[in-house]
Amino acid sequence: MSFDKALASGKLLRISSEDKQPGNTNADFSVILGNTSYVQAVRGVILVSVSFKHVFPNVFDSGGASGTGNSVFTFGYNGMTLMVSIPAAWYTASQYATALQAAINANLSVLNPVTVVLAPLNGSSSMYFTFTASGGDTLTLISKADGNAAADLVGINATIGPAVSLTAQTTPDFGGLSNVYLSSNVVAGNNCAASSQSGEQIPVVMGVPIDVDYGQEVYYKVRDARVATIIFAGERNLNSVDIALRTRSGDTVDLLQNNLTVEFKLINQSAYPRD
Repeated sequence: MSFDKALASGKLLRISSEDKQPGNTNADFSVILGNTSYVQAVRGVILVSVSFKHVFPNVFDSGGASGTGNSVFTFGYNGMTLMVSIPAAWYTASQYATALQAAINANLSVLNPVTVVLAPLNGSSSMYFTFTASGGDTLTLISKADGNAAADLVGINATIGPAVSLTAQTTPDFGGLSNVYLSSNVVAGNNCAASSQSGEQIPVVMGVPIDVDYGQEVYYKVRDARVATIIFAGERNLNSVDIALRTRSGDTVDLLQNNLTVEFKLINQSAYPRD
């Protein structure tokens, strides 16, 4: 039997976090499919579609969308290293500038205030973060490599200072996550290898682009079934299936109260093309 005929004969399976097991989250859960006939003797699985809401903040703590987080801004002030925390949320660059200035000056208390502005540089239309101290104080802008988890947000790619006024070297990046990865130990197994983990095999079904604005629904429909097909070494019974939505580094995202829905097409052993 040809691949196309095997594909046409497959059974659609919709899995939703609405049916998750107790104690699971909407982005990391298992569903029990029982002994239904169509989940027995499965030889292949094809991803059809994935849908979820984009609720991933671009400023997040260590429990958020990445293991390290970027909510803590570290900077130098008169030779001292200070840290301020910005509440996790979705920010525009200008909103973040306001929040960061307030956090820095709250940390400095009665000392001379620091201004944080977002403005064009040297006639350019691009906006850059500029930090300015007062009262003869000096600032140092610290890079991510030197310990500032929020450096990429504001465009600091190298530590500079001390000086009274300093401008970040590049434009800010508040785009947030650009893609996530649908994972399943049962379905994917060792389907994918990760260069970020020295080629280690990981249970990724498919990468899913986040191509909508914050707060909108992501709906990813697979265009090429051959690319989205996972063939098992032998037939498998899918009595229980685990599903997770993760970042590139493997951290589970937080969908809050919003559900994750995945559609698969199952290829039964009897329909699978034989050599």
